[in-house]
Amino acid sequence: MLMAAVTALPSRAILTWPNCAEVTNANFTAVTLSNRGTDMTAEPMKMAFDLLAAKTEDAKGKVDVYFTERLGKVRKFDSKTGKVLTLATISLKIDAGTSSDGVHGIALDPGFKTNHFVYIYYSNLGTTDKAWRVSRFTLNADHTVLDLASEVVVLKVPISGGSKHPGGALQFDAYGDLWIGTGNDAKTDDFPTYSSPNTNDLRGKILRIHPTADGKYTIPEGNLFKPGTEKTRPEIYVMGNRNPYSITLDPVRRWLTWGDVGPDDKDMDGKAINGTGQTMKTEEYDLATAPGNYGYPFFSGDYQTKSSINAAAPAMPANTDWGTSGPGLQTLPPAIAPIYAYKRACAITGPIYRYDGDLNSSNKFPPHFTRKWLVTDFNSDNAKITAFTLNDGGTAITAQENVIGIPLHAPEEMQFGPDGALYVINYNGYRSSGPNTAIIRIDYGGECRPLEPKVETTATVAIETGGRGLAGKGPQVQVTRASGLLVTVATEGAFSLDVRDLSGRLVLSRQAKGPAPIALSEVRQAGVYFLQVRNAEGERSLKIVRD
Repeated sequence: MLMAAVTALPSRAILTWPNCAEVTNANFTAVTLSNRGTDMTAEPMKMAFDLLAAKTEDAKGKVDVYFTERLGKVRKFDSKTGKVLTLATISLKIDAGTSSDGVHGIALDPGFKTNHFVYIYYSNLGTTDKAWRVSRFTLNADHTVLDLASEVVVLKVPISGGSKHPGGALQFDAYGDLWIGTGNDAKTDDFPTYSSPNTNDLRGKILRIHPTADGKYTIPEGNLFKPGTEKTRPEIYVMGNRNPYSITLDPVRRWLTWGDVGPDDKDMDGKAINGTGQTMKTEEYDLATAPGNYGYPFFSGDYQTKSSINAAAPAMPANTDWGTSGPGLQTLPPAIAPIYAYKRACAITGPIYRYDGDLNSSNKFPPHFTRKWLVTDFNSDNAKITAFTLNDGGTAITAQENVIGIPLHAPEEMQFGPDGALYVINYNGYRSSGPNTAIIRIDYGGECRPLEPKVETTATVAIETGGRGLAGKGPQVQVTRASGLLVTVATEGAFSLDVRDLSGRLVLSRQAKGPAPIALSEVRQAGVYFLQVRNAEGERSLKIVRD
């Protein structure tokens, strides 16, 4: 579907929910899913979700949580029984005490309900094939056993072995693209130039690929380097990361967020940056609305890690240290500053929330959190959740607040589940387990849970126009913003109009004679929609982003 540039982006939507009470910390409760008795977890890493509720059922308590443990186990919280199952144990050859390698990311295939595919990111440190693997496995029909013999290796990231910074996050988006966070493979050198700034290397990056049914993958359009570009890898979406350990995707805008864990002790010139009286901010929360280079190892947070670089003009210097990956580009893309930097700790990104009024769930978060980005930090046994408010372009944080009030214990990951509740992995402590090591679910128990948002006349609608028509002709289409969306098709004769969401689901279909206005009453939730109008002359396509 041909798309052109955004032609309109009015001010932010004002969403009102009449009679909603103020949201307070007392509205939230934490439910522990995974650390009771024989269900005790050890070094839990990442999680993925499967909603078992039918559309008419309350989704609360009907979410299976799949999660990994670093030392090899793939597990599942079974919502029907309330028990934790071990689905498989992946055999690893790692030094569990000195490296951070192991089993990390997990993601369920978009077609999981029928194909039962599970993607796992883990360290394979055999004698001849040292790599981080992204592999596809198949579950049995009742989702109780992961067949290790079904493994199909989709992607390998060659490594030196014994890494402190493995990355490991996996997440699918609505297009079926798989996003992968990889660390810089540091061992003793905290600033390796052979990985993060090497355009011909997959380490220290966030990758975007599109897995295919045959166990391979294609490259989606719009990554940092076009396929065939010399000395680059087309899988790269963003580069210049140290350890992008946690990633999330805004389900509407597809903005990418991540926490990039900053360096310790000394910079590239041997200068101390984390001693007493530290003022440098080397920890990062990052948000990318487009592909780019985020500067590591030459920049970290607001700190210039090598004094010979002019921080006021961060065009990257020549990079000539290639390691074993082959030479990359010497002149790198300009460095992009983080959206938020703070003093050294361990940044963990959470999700950007989108309230769904149509979701039948008695524990989903209220609309107060719509468009807010939740973040936390691993280096705390009493970690807080902070909500960032973003501007319309995703380029700045305009406000922040501490929210929810439930303390977290060395949180590894935060994600909203398909029931609208917030799920958190509490790791508890570095390479340790204890009473607070758990998967928890944070429920909202207040009264603000309207069925659908009421959208006022300032609704944000970005429109991308384009399309193809016979002999250069096609129906003319105009979208106006009233108390809803109104499409006017300015053409004579019969036409058809379809609207689909990102997944390809048909939201509405109309047939009429023009010129005629059509109300898109079904398009009331925030999201990205594709509108297609056809008549005898051809067709016109538009992309509508309702924020």
